[in-house]
Amino acid sequence: MAYLPGCGGVGGDDSTMNADDGRKSSRKSSSKTPGGAEGAYRAAIDAEADEDFDKASDLYREALKRDPTHRRANQRYVHFLIDRGRTQKALSIAKRFYEEVPSVAISYHTLADAEAAAGKYEQVIGTMSGLIAFEEDDATAFEKRGRARLTIGEDAEGIRDIQRAVDLEPDNPDFRNSLGAGMLRAGRKKEARRALKKALDLDENNARAHLLLGILARSEGKGKEARSHHEMAVKSDPEDARAHYELGISCNQLGDNEAAEESFAKAVDLEPEAGNYWYGYGDLLRLMQRLEESAAAYRQSVRLEPNNARAWERLGEVLIETDQLSSAAKALKRGIGKVENPRLYFLLAQVYAKADKEQRARETLENYLDAAPANAPDRRAAEDMLRLLQRR
Repeated sequence: MAYLPGCGGVGGDDSTMNADDGRKSSRKSSSKTPGGAEGAYRAAIDAEADEDFDKASDLYREALKRDPTHRRANQRYVHFLIDRGRTQKALSIAKRFYEEVPSVAISYHTLADAEAAAGKYEQVIGTMSGLIAFEEDDATAFEKRGRARLTIGEDAEGIRDIQRAVDLEPDNPDFRNSLGAGMLRAGRKKEARRALKKALDLDENNARAHLLLGILARSEGKGKEARSHHEMAVKSDPEDARAHYELGISCNQLGDNEAAEESFAKAVDLEPEAGNYWYGYGDLLRLMQRLEESAAAYRQSVRLEPNNARAWERLGEVLIETDQLSSAAKALKRGIGKVENPRLYFLLAQVYAKADKEQRARETLENYLDAAPANAPDRRAAEDMLRLLQRR
């Protein structure tokens, strides 16, 4: 399973900003926060550092009220919103900033970051292409456009863009990471390993390089090497939920389910809204015969990602295994309404048969046989079950 990061992240820093970043607004300043827009902006940074996020949000808004063109306040506030999952609000602020200050790199980068956070990768490509048209040596623009292209499946174009970023800034380990991710996605494993090893040469504590090298090693059947890299990724960035999740997979594949469980639990604790983490956690708990906990994890998975057909299937299976027939029927019927997965009909038929609702079982099996492909693994079992019910 190749890792492809999103396109978020800060597009520019103070070194790319013009001298009038904190210029005094023509708007009347509030007496609550001295120093105009710049004072409100700096107070917001202090509040954010103190983890007083409500106050920080109010101060960022105050800074932009005083000066809508304040570049650092716009950029920082957009990323503040992205970090808290308020992607549509971030996108609205970024668009307004771009319209207010349309010809500087920071407004392009801020808009692209907000577009990426909102999943609008084709728009990221357009925004970064607009910047590249007059800033041909903006390495970060090439890298962001490349990652967006990878995300929508334009692998060759994406790799070419990221390679351009590497050529412009060969000592940037983040760009090497992105190149490695692109090569890994494209199945070019030797080139991926070379790019990621170079990233580690540039930064030996590079968590993302270790993460990707671990995934690469696992794909090659090198389980111990994969675990070692993922342990290094966790050590380098203990707050990275993805690193804990991948470490859990690597530990599980080596048969160390106790360590795997600890890693999965940490992943969902750090990122509780990631439905795929709950799905993986559910699989491990089921393997460990902790079925009630497994069902709870699958419920979280389908709540967060209702289009995950496999999660609905696994939830139904566990509920059947634990003889929770009423709950299984409800879950499977909900799943049938959400996703296209013929096997949900087969599982629901089993529920009806166990509950002695033979007519419903027959009808549901017929629905399964109508929807399932000819080579479906459960087709023979469904046909046998239907014949048995028809004889009664």
